[in-house]
Amino acid sequence: MSKSNNDLMYGLHDKPEPKKALFAAFQHVLASFVGIITPH
Repeated sequence: MSKSNNDLMYGLHDKPEPKKALFAAFQHVLASFVGIITPH
């Protein structure tokens, strides 16, 4: 049986590589700025 696309990439106690974690954090910061600036 093939692997489903719904499988988790990381478990509960797993940690992503620092480079991937920083990229994800940067995306979240940008998304929050868009949410704050757009309504004005």
